[in-house]
Amino acid sequence: MSGRGAGRSRRGGRGCGGKRGSSNYVRGRAREYRVKKRLYEEGALWVVRSYGSHGLFDLTAVFPDHVRLIQVKKRYLHPEEKKALEDFAEKVKADNISVEVWFTRPRPRVARLTGAKATLDAW
Repeated sequence: MSGRGAGRSRRGGRGCGGKRGSSNYVRGRAREYRVKKRLYEEGALWVVRSYGSHGLFDLTAVFPDHVRLIQVKKRYLHPEEKKALEDFAEKVKADNISVEVWFTRPRPRVARLTGAKATLDAW
């Protein structure tokens, strides 16, 4: 078989909607799009999603007076990821750039990493 969709299963995988058969990638992408929508509602001028998310941040949001670098998680941040984000936050010297982790479960909340301090806010 050749051509479009060759070798793909009809269930599961990228792009399948609904709970049954949806992959971690699809669910994670949906969470990122929900946060992206929220950022636009908060007044962001531009929000870009990092496809593949192999970097530190899933989303970069530009507001008129500040920039937010965001990692989106369901409910858990691995200690190695936390350390990498905290190290990056300490290196950022500009007051108008924030490093954030947005958790979507069990209730939505935001952890802002500014230097060595962390604050947790509900959104």
